[in-house]
Amino acid sequence: MNNGEKTACLLCGAQAERSPYSIETGPPQTEGGWKYLCPNCGPYALPDNEHHWVEHFCSPDQRIMIFEYLRDNPGDEGQYKVLTMEEIEKVLGGPTSGEQ
Repeated sequence: MNNGEKTACLLCGAQAERSPYSIETGPPQTEGGWKYLCPNCGPYALPDNEHHWVEHFCSPDQRIMIFEYLRDNPGDEGQYKVLTMEEIEKVLGGPTSGEQ
């Protein structure tokens, strides 16, 4: 796994490493975001839209729910768990909105 910049984990606030994340979504398209290597949450990645939502609109209680989900459902060995908005909505029990 990569050595990224030291920062606070977006979900639990622990000291973590953050580095750019990208995935091919189609022939000429790449989706970006951020991946975190956190001692509490484990390795996880958030595409740009999901990262923006968690950073700006996610409540502390919702962050705890996502943290607990990551702890109980880690990615495959050596892999980052990629959290999509669909998966976040499932964890939180319903659709997320951009306003809170």
